[in-house]
Amino acid sequence: MEEREQHISAAPWDIFELLCGMWKTRAIATAVEFGIPDLVAEGPRTVSELATITGTHALSLYRLLRALASLGIFEEVPGEDVAEAKKFTHTEMSRYLCSGQKGTMYFMARAVAFPQSWKLWDYLSHSVRTGGSAWQLVEEEELWQYIYNNPEKYAVLEQFFSSLASLLTPALMQAYDFSHAQLVVDLGCGHGVLLSSLLQTYPHLKGIGVDRPDVLTTTSCMLASNIKEGRLQCIAADVRQEIPADADIYILQQVLHDMSNDDCIAVLKSCRQACKPESKLLIIECLPDTCAASSYGAFMDLQALLAVEGAGVRTVAEYSALAEAVGFSLVQTIPTASFLMILEMTVCQAARQQD
Repeated sequence: MEEREQHISAAPWDIFELLCGMWKTRAIATAVEFGIPDLVAEGPRTVSELATITGTHALSLYRLLRALASLGIFEEVPGEDVAEAKKFTHTEMSRYLCSGQKGTMYFMARAVAFPQSWKLWDYLSHSVRTGGSAWQLVEEEELWQYIYNNPEKYAVLEQFFSSLASLLTPALMQAYDFSHAQLVVDLGCGHGVLLSSLLQTYPHLKGIGVDRPDVLTTTSCMLASNIKEGRLQCIAADVRQEIPADADIYILQQVLHDMSNDDCIAVLKSCRQACKPESKLLIIECLPDTCAASSYGAFMDLQALLAVEGAGVRTVAEYSALAEAVGFSLVQTIPTASFLMILEMTVCQAARQQD
């Protein structure tokens, strides 16, 4: 009898792995909640030691760490057969869950574990059905007002944004040449990670960081040496209104996707009014139509759909249309080694003639 090869599709198991994503996220966040990555930073620790320090049930903690080790997060050291006596140490991935690691994911793990973060996704069907934000079904206060009124959550998010910036900035610096500029304005500068790198790389450059007053308190401390040298100003302002004029480059890094079209237009108008004819505007975002290496942009778009009314990750064409509406034109789209893309804009010819 002729043997026939039976084709077994991998698709069901691929879907199975994706559907287990929630389990993995919660497991990582729980290990971070108990501070396990920091506790094994100096070397292997037994489960018994870790359970005593964290006030957890040793056998259950072992089961958690064993599950994470199966993902390459922590490594079980060969040895004892008794679960409580087994030791765990770091892998390259688990080191990025330590709170002090450069580019750490510790704060992201903390942020995704917020009850509101989970609850928001319970209402995905609501947002898909209605097209509206789900945040108001989770909390009475508007999203950012809620965050400002909860200092612990606010601090975690700010630290996450800063850590993410430290991972993304080298790719941006490599992709774009800032040497022709004399003055750069970073709108929504956060803790100033990009500005700091720019000023260190280009000694001739001066920078202005614009953000909310509470953010700039930390930014000013981080960039104090540049401020003393007169190379940097930190200005508290609403980027939808008046911003510093006559810079060579204006930067909007991951700012617009959190805004409605109306707010985007307001920010872009503010930029247009501040620009001189030869100024450049860099819109730096994860674009779902160009980000082939990662689905991050598409899922960040869903997060925006859930969290902020009218917000969303936009395509190149959509950003171009918003920019053209206020007098900018797209010069080029520049890929980076990260999931971010740079849209370089300039004042269009017709707008220049009106100046």
